[in-house]
Amino acid sequence: TKPKCLEGAKRAARICGDYRTFFACIDGEELSPEERTRIATDVANDITAGKGGLLSKREGYAAGARILVDYCEDVYGAIDMLLSAEMWFEARRLALLHGAPEMQKDIIDAAVS
Repeated sequence: TKPKCLEGAKRAARICGDYRTFFACIDGEELSPEERTRIATDVANDITAGKGGLLSKREGYAAGARILVDYCEDVYGAIDMLLSAEMWFEARRLALLHGAPEMQKDIIDAAVS
């Protein structure tokens, strides 16, 4: 059964930027893959914009990238977020881990610019 305070918990987690709790709350909901991707992308963008104020700017970008990989399977979007935070080694690690070697040039270009 669905807990009666679940909607409030989801709302609170989203507002304060606690994405782990938010996604734990929506787990099991009947969402289409497109809807889940849209929600995850929105949450990732909120986190990188500093919503909730729990994370530093760099941590926010890293969390946003993690959300894109974990919930959207968007490796390219995650790499772009990491490059925005100047986290070049993490971007490179992610590209190699997920078989996106074509991103190496973009990562190197971002690191030297």
